[in-house]
Amino acid sequence: MFAAVLLPPRSNATRQSSLPQNIATSEKRKRPEFVPGQALVRFKRNRAVEGQMLLNTSNEAAAQAVSDLTAQPLEQIPITVDRFEGSDLVEGLRMVRMAPDETLKAIEALKSFDDVLYAEPNYVFHEETTTPNDPFFSQLYGMNLIGAPQAWDITQGSRNIGVAVLDEGIDINHQDLQANIWTNPSPGSISGITGDLHGYDFRDNTGTIPAELHATHVAGTIGAVGNNGIGVAGVNWQTSLMSLRFISAATNSGTEADTIKAFNYVKQMRDLWATSGHTKGADIRAVNASYGGGGYAQATADAINAMGQSGILLVAAAGNEATNSDLQHHYPSGYSLPNVISVAATTSADTLASFSNFGTQTVMLGAPGSSIDSTLPGNQYGFLSGTSMATPHVTGAAALLCAQNPNLSVNQLRALLSFNGDIQPALQGKTLTGRRLNVFKSLQALNEGDTTPPGAITNLQVLSQNGRSINLSWTASGDDGPSGQASLYDISFVDQATSAVIPLTTVAPAISGTTQNVNVSVPYRHLAGTIRVREFDNVGNEGTPAPIAVNVPLNAADPYTTALNSPAALSTGGSALGLTFDDRYLENYSLPFSFPFFGQAYSAVTISTNGNLYFSTPRKRGNGDADDVPSSVADLSLSKMIAGMWDDLDLSTNRRADADVYVVMPDSSRIIFRWQGVEFGDGTNGDPINFEIELKNDGTITTRYGAGNTNLFPVVGISGGEPDAYVIDSLTSETSPKTLTNAQSAVFIPRSTCTFALSPTSQNFGANGGSASINVTTQSGCAWMATGNAPWITINSGASGTANGAVNYSVAPNPLSFSRTGSMTIAGLTFNITEDPATIQFSTPAYIVSESNPQVLVTVTRLGDTASPASASFMTTDVAGSQPCSVNNGNASSRCDYESVATTLTFAAGEASKMVGISIINDAYQEGSEAFTVALTDPSGVALGNQATATITIVDNDVANGSNPLTQTDFFVRQQYLDFLNREPDSSGFNFWINNIDTCGSDVGCREVRRIDTSAAFFLSIEFQQTGYLVERIYKTAYGDDTRTSSTGGAHNLTVPIIRFNEFLTDTQRIGQGVIVNQGNWQAQLDVNKTAFFNEFVQRSRFMTAFPASMTPTDFVDKLNDNAKDANGNKPLSATERSQLIASLTNNTMTRAQVLRAVAEDQELASSEFNRAFVLMEYFGYLRRNPFDSPEATLDYAGYEFWLNKLNQFNGNYISAEMVKAFLTSIEYGQRFAP
Repeated sequence: MFAAVLLPPRSNATRQSSLPQNIATSEKRKRPEFVPGQALVRFKRNRAVEGQMLLNTSNEAAAQAVSDLTAQPLEQIPITVDRFEGSDLVEGLRMVRMAPDETLKAIEALKSFDDVLYAEPNYVFHEETTTPNDPFFSQLYGMNLIGAPQAWDITQGSRNIGVAVLDEGIDINHQDLQANIWTNPSPGSISGITGDLHGYDFRDNTGTIPAELHATHVAGTIGAVGNNGIGVAGVNWQTSLMSLRFISAATNSGTEADTIKAFNYVKQMRDLWATSGHTKGADIRAVNASYGGGGYAQATADAINAMGQSGILLVAAAGNEATNSDLQHHYPSGYSLPNVISVAATTSADTLASFSNFGTQTVMLGAPGSSIDSTLPGNQYGFLSGTSMATPHVTGAAALLCAQNPNLSVNQLRALLSFNGDIQPALQGKTLTGRRLNVFKSLQALNEGDTTPPGAITNLQVLSQNGRSINLSWTASGDDGPSGQASLYDISFVDQATSAVIPLTTVAPAISGTTQNVNVSVPYRHLAGTIRVREFDNVGNEGTPAPIAVNVPLNAADPYTTALNSPAALSTGGSALGLTFDDRYLENYSLPFSFPFFGQAYSAVTISTNGNLYFSTPRKRGNGDADDVPSSVADLSLSKMIAGMWDDLDLSTNRRADADVYVVMPDSSRIIFRWQGVEFGDGTNGDPINFEIELKNDGTITTRYGAGNTNLFPVVGISGGEPDAYVIDSLTSETSPKTLTNAQSAVFIPRSTCTFALSPTSQNFGANGGSASINVTTQSGCAWMATGNAPWITINSGASGTANGAVNYSVAPNPLSFSRTGSMTIAGLTFNITEDPATIQFSTPAYIVSESNPQVLVTVTRLGDTASPASASFMTTDVAGSQPCSVNNGNASSRCDYESVATTLTFAAGEASKMVGISIINDAYQEGSEAFTVALTDPSGVALGNQATATITIVDNDVANGSNPLTQTDFFVRQQYLDFLNREPDSSGFNFWINNIDTCGSDVGCREVRRIDTSAAFFLSIEFQQTGYLVERIYKTAYGDDTRTSSTGGAHNLTVPIIRFNEFLTDTQRIGQGVIVNQGNWQAQLDVNKTAFFNEFVQRSRFMTAFPASMTPTDFVDKLNDNAKDANGNKPLSATERSQLIASLTNNTMTRAQVLRAVAEDQELASSEFNRAFVLMEYFGYLRRNPFDSPEATLDYAGYEFWLNKLNQFNGNYISAEMVKAFLTSIEYGQRFAP
């Protein structure tokens, strides 16, 4: 059992106050107020100016600052440009001052500066928050600091959410608490508990709860009824306060057993609430623990952890001892559990309260805790101070968040509270987050609905290592995948042998993409393991942990060996040091030699009457006495010390005449410290204690034990001030009395110092990797290990040794598109390895092709590593724009001279090159040589080489303008393949369509009809319907329709397809790549292309913006279905189809990509969209442009609407509508190929 005590308040008082008047007004809205004579101006990067200037306000090209006073602009306004506090926050922001009556005129002039991003008045803001009418609210500075008034605009809490106050008893009849006191809907539901109407008194085992000061004050901060015109307001105006008493106000103490009973009750009540359909129990989401005392108790830890499994957060006071809790643990706030938050106290000035405990590892955040006004028993109010008062601010905030979203997990709740507060300078280096609670910001973060975990960090590696000290480096990821900024990195060490997890440090993440570094130390006595970096965002989402293996040289990781020798006689005589006291230190006692201890040499030591020698500053009480009892193994790790027989000892001469610490120097290489005294508090005289510690100049430490030493709780060992200490288990006991009468001697022997050298110290490899060796030089008997710190580095042999040796390793080929860096750690030294990337490029920077050649073949080559798959985008581009095909300026046009290509080149493993054919159009213009460009972009698995672009020059074969080649059947048919199927003709199809036309002979009418039918057949073909038309339907399903203008019948808006020509061309080629209907395994290839395309399409930023990851399956399917509706509002999916898709997406039997495909390929959509797509493809195919592009006369959708009306009029009969005929015989189409 342990004694639990309330954290003592500083003061208390009560007072009365009159109620304020509430005045309602109704006024006109006013223009925004601003400060006359001031403007906020932001300049472009590196263009900001400062100082006094004259501003020219004439209406010339631009207003400008002038310093030439002889200039004569129409009007000049003197201004002063200064930096101010906001300039550090926003780059380029400056305060500009001018005469008050010139403010708006100056701002207008400043806006016309080329170097000014914006200029605006310095607006005046007024508070617009929900402020309660409670008369003492003005005294509650804490509520304002934590953003409670702004939070109350969102929620004021809920009585459905319960908070347990584990403390004294709450005054459940208090006028400001009574309405928010929890009432059990089913008392006696928990076995062994009766009368639990509003909570339970576990100290006296009764449902009758006395009204006591501390708990009542805490309860008021959490949930005093707000806006009731009485007293104060809690963080929650509405909540359910459960009073769990285990401490008596009279004795100020409670027991561990009673806390565990209370914890169990809370868990049972929440579980009962969940399993009873919310008819029994209580939805308790947080327990307020404003108490402290005792040490670490596994039972308590288990009970708290069990509450966490039921979704309950424990918010605990950090303690009021003004000590570092990282060094002097405080419980229950010190339990390192995922459902515990430790809270420090801050002041009204946002400084750390003078009494508050702190700790960057053990205290999460701060909250107001100094002079806090709240409820007291008997309808009174008063001020108290302490971390007890800070804690309920956080507990109340937890309840307020759960009122907004009752489904929050413990991880989410803890993160929302911890990582969204206000960063305070006074808390930096004092708490883990360096933040003071801000519940409004926590609510804002909650309402973002962020469910995306942080992206995993990349490039985690060991940059350097010196023994146990390791410098880690990684590239930061973001809050939501790669974007934003995460909130916390938790770094721990996982032992290779035991799998024990040891926290190392926490780090605030940098901006995504930034390289971060941190130094950590592997704990003593751990030779090898894994350093693990866990990443969290501000709402509790956890990213994928990143591990890296490390090893530490034996002499650094485990610098001592220990032995137990036979009992030995103590020294005699010596010089008494005069330490004849209880709990005293003798500081900075000089040693006769330099003494090596855990790798550092010391010339002095501090001696404690309690059996210790310190090489670091030990803890002291306020009066200067030694504060190093009681002893514990845990505390041994907190100081650089030798515990010879650490216990509460008394060296007072009134209890033993010869008591003291004696110093004996047997020779020049040894010094002995011998303790003679009694155990503290064991009677008038007490049983004697007699033991000694011997230091030898080579670092050897020996402890010896003489007569007496009975019924002790001794700790014997040494520590370097970090985990893990060397503890002699047979001489140590913390839980039951132990006797060390003439016990064995303990010996701590330092390992010999080893030096290591590597040759070479680094190595660079080409993209294909390779093998190499590293020579290790050291002394005989010096153990070392080698570890690769990257998965692509393999140690083939020589991974360890005890003398000189060689590490043989290999580096895998680099599959990345950039150089990579890795390392090996060998004997604690870092060996750096770099590897070049593989590249992809054109085989030559320029290609020349005759216009009479049907294609130019472009070769793309991989250089370096070809062992892994790779890809890159291939695209043709030109600068011809919409220029007529007759223009002769050296610029080739994709409408007139060649067929655009936009594809992805995918290289299989081992494939070193690919050829891409670009079709050339042999027009009849005399135009000279014309050029366009091909480019490689978006490489994957490779880097772009030096020749990532190439120029294609088409050499003209016309000496004069000729007749239109469209009249030639073979030219006409080939052009249908190029314009609609984006490929050269296959021979069988090509011959079929030529014969289909030429069988008409010289019959002009027949040939015209056959040409129309032939061309229309390409749109109607399976190949186009499954590629080009599918792409149009995909865009409609994903993004709906566009609204544009049409001048047909007068200007008006028109609903049109949203896809644009450049999108259509690129995506159609991707789906159709390698597909020729009725040739080869075309159906399988088409399906592979579709699958890959849909998977990529749903990852595009445009799609993810329209369909965020947080969207439910129902909303996702319904939005697609709605986008795909026809002009009459009819949606393509039947009720059954809709339900099936929602269910499949919910149970993960279909992906988003598969659902999108299912809707886009729905036959109802294909039928309803057919006519619109047919008309659109006339523009895309024949004219190679959007319907509104030049040379469209009206630059709108008038022509498109005309032909759509015609096609609808004839029920889709393109022959009767004469649509295809019109486009085939249009001047614009003909002039693509000849004048």
